[in-house]
Amino acid sequence: MGEVVFRLRMTCDNDAFVSFDDANDGPWSEGRRMEVARILREIASNVMQSHGYPHYQNVHDRNGNVVGTYRLALEDENGEGA
Repeated sequence: MGEVVFRLRMTCDNDAFVSFDDANDGPWSEGRRMEVARILREIASNVMQSHGYPHYQNVHDRNGNVVGTYRLALEDENGEGA
């Protein structure tokens, strides 16, 4: 029997994650935190409206670029869809 697992991988290094005001504020600037939070709220909304995603779904930044993937699914011990 498998387990229900939520997996998310997101890259946060393009222009959508940095504003001009905080470009030199390090890896967790306000612009980066705000964009990550926006994306997490969007994912949370999608998860609440679904019955799971057996296949990976794309994560988009505010500019429409694919910056990662997520899925909520039953997985076997090898991390594969069960």
